[in-house]
Amino acid sequence: FGDKFGNSAIVEENAIIRKKGSYQIATNFRLSENPGPPYFDGRYNTADKLLSQAGSYSVELIRQVLDATHQEGHAQTVYSQVYDLKHGLIYMYLFHDYQNVAILNLADELVKGPHMVSFASLFPENQNYDQWSLQMMDN
Repeated sequence: FGDKFGNSAIVEENAIIRKKGSYQIATNFRLSENPGPPYFDGRYNTADKLLSQAGSYSVELIRQVLDATHQEGHAQTVYSQVYDLKHGLIYMYLFHDYQNVAILNLADELVKGPHMVSFASLFPENQNYDQWSLQMMDN
């Protein structure tokens, strides 16, 4: 969870981990159950290295972190988002393609009332995503 003032916390089954320092990272393991850093998770360590070396934080930096930490192979990263909480914007990326971005303005979306949009429909055709999607349906 995070807010536009820079506060954040990771809520796990039996723990709440509050942000210490200027950023907080969560990947696919429970921080409360793992000593560290460094952690056994290479994605976490990569993100930590990139963020710790940054002089400032931006959507572009976070896009680079997402690109550096996405997963391919058996467990694919299907989509990624960057939330700009100060401006109410959501930057979305589909299936390892960090060159094409769809940007949602939260205020504009809320005015529309309840509605649904297919995530993939917001992007140009992505053959790798389409192939993966067909494989998932076959499975």
